[in-house]
Amino acid sequence: MKKLLALFLSAVTVFAVTACGKGSSSESGNSESGGATTNRSVKITMSYYEGGNGSDWLKAVVNDYMTNVDKDVEIILKKSSSNETAKSNIVSEVGLSDIYQIETDMFGNGEYLEDLTALYDTKAYGEDKSLKDKLSASVLEYYNEDGKYYQVPQTQMTGWNWVYNKTLLDETIGAGNYTLPRTTDEFLAFGDSLYNKGVFLTAGALADTQGGEYLHYAMRNWFAQSLGLEGYEKYFSGYALVNGEWKFCEEEPTMITANRASLESVYGLAEKLFSKASGNSVQYLHNTSESFAYKDVDKVFYRGTFKRQDLTPFAFHFVGSWLENEVKPFKEDKTIKEQEVYAMKMPVLSSITARATSIENDEKLRSVVDYVDGVTSEKPSGVTDGDIEIVREARNMVVENICRSFVIPRKANNKEKCKEFLAYLFSERAQKIAAKNAGGNVMLPYGYKPTDEDMGFTISPYVKSVYAVADNAVIVDAGNYDKKFTTVVGMKWYHDKKTANKSIAVDIFSGVYTPASEIYDSTYGNYKTNWSNYIEKFKKA
Repeated sequence: MKKLLALFLSAVTVFAVTACGKGSSSESGNSESGGATTNRSVKITMSYYEGGNGSDWLKAVVNDYMTNVDKDVEIILKKSSSNETAKSNIVSEVGLSDIYQIETDMFGNGEYLEDLTALYDTKAYGEDKSLKDKLSASVLEYYNEDGKYYQVPQTQMTGWNWVYNKTLLDETIGAGNYTLPRTTDEFLAFGDSLYNKGVFLTAGALADTQGGEYLHYAMRNWFAQSLGLEGYEKYFSGYALVNGEWKFCEEEPTMITANRASLESVYGLAEKLFSKASGNSVQYLHNTSESFAYKDVDKVFYRGTFKRQDLTPFAFHFVGSWLENEVKPFKEDKTIKEQEVYAMKMPVLSSITARATSIENDEKLRSVVDYVDGVTSEKPSGVTDGDIEIVREARNMVVENICRSFVIPRKANNKEKCKEFLAYLFSERAQKIAAKNAGGNVMLPYGYKPTDEDMGFTISPYVKSVYAVADNAVIVDAGNYDKKFTTVVGMKWYHDKKTANKSIAVDIFSGVYTPASEIYDSTYGNYKTNWSNYIEKFKKA
C-alpha cells in the first residue's frame, strides 16, 4: 500500500511543485563533496534543489561546517532537479538521502519523516538562541502539525514583487516625469501610456512548464487584498463571514457567495491584464509571452534578444529576489544590457473601495496610499482610521509560496549528526556565509539581515529594494499547504470550467477561458455540485 501511495503522491505532487517554483523533469544524481576528504568517519548525503539563487551558498556553508565545525563529518551534496522525485523517494523510502532541501508541500508526511520537535529547542551553533527563538509565532504555528515539527523552514519571506526597469521608463517617459502606479487602475493607465509609446506593460513565461510562470501569483495577491488577510485565510479554511461571525461552510460553499464581488473584480482585472488586443484595445501582456520560458522573460526584461531577435521591451516583471542571480550568466556573456531595476510595492486593488467605503474613488485611494507610504504626512480628509488600515495591509502584502524546507527522512543515516548540521544552519555565522554567496540574498531565514560590511561588498540596489518592500510585509501564502481543508477540497479562488486552471494568464491570453461575467457561476457551480463529498472527505482526513 505504501508503494501505491508513493506512486500516487509522485503524480499529484507535480502540480504542487510547479506551483512552488521552477522545477524540472528528472533527478540529476550529481554528487559533490564540497572539497572535503573522502575518509571521514561519518558520511551524510544531502539532496538539494538549485533554484534561481543557485547553489554556491549551500556549498559554502557545507564547506565551512566540514572545515571549521565538525571535521569528522563529510556532507556529500546531491543535486536534485526534480522536487517531485525527491518527495517520491522520501515517501517510498527508496533511494534516500539523509537530508533534503526541498521545495514542495511536505505536510502530512510525518510517518516518513524524522520528528524534529526537539531540534526546535536546540541552541544554534555557538549561540544561546534556539530555532524556536528565531522564528515568529506565525511561522511556528504554520509548521506545527498536531504539536510536532517535521520540517525546518527555508522560505525567505520576500516573495514575488513587481520589479520595474527604471532605465526603460526614463528613456520612454522621461526621468522624473512619472509616478510609479499605486493602484491597479493607475497600473493599467500606466500600461495604456506605455503601449502608445511602443512598450508593453509586462510579460509572462506562458510557455514555461517548470513553474516559472509567476503572473498568477500577482492575482493571488490582489485576491487577498480584496478579502483582507483574515478573510483570505478564512476562505481557504472553509469559513465565511455570516452576520458578523465566521462560520464553517458545511452545507454549501458560502465563502464563494459571500465573496462574489471580490471574485468577479479580481478575475475581471486579470481579464484586462492578460487579454490580447482586439481592434483598438490596449494589450498589456507582451505579444511573445506564449513563447517565453522564465529565463526568456528575464533576458528580454534586461533588453536582451529572444532567438537572436530584438523584441519590443516591457517595463514591469513579476519576479523575486533571485532575479539578479538568475541573469548573472547573461551579464557575464554580455547578452543583456545593464539596466537599473528595482522592486516596488504592490499596487492596491482599486476595487478595495468596496470594503474601504469611506474612500470614494481611485484618486482618493491614491492619496491614502501616499499617506500609508509616508509620502504625505496628513491623513486624507473623510477617510476613517479603519479604512486607512485596510489600505495599509493591502499595500504591504507580498505573496509567497511557503514551501521550501529542510527535512530528514525517518530512515536516514546518522540522524543526530544531520540535526547538528541543521542547528549550525540556524546560526548567524551560517546565515552570513549563505547570504555572502548569494549576492546578499537571505537564504537561511532565521533572523539575520545582510549588511554591506558583513558581505564585504556593496549589496546591489535591486536586492536592497526587495528588502525594503519586505521590511513591513504582510505575507500572503499562495500554497496554503498547512490547511487541510484546502488540500482535501482542492480549494481555489476561482474555477474556470473551460480550462484546466493551470495558469490564469496562460488561459486568458490563449483566448480559451470563461469570461469575467460568467466566472462566479463557473466557480460556485463547480464547488456546489461536489460540496457534500468534499466535506465528507475533509471530516475523515
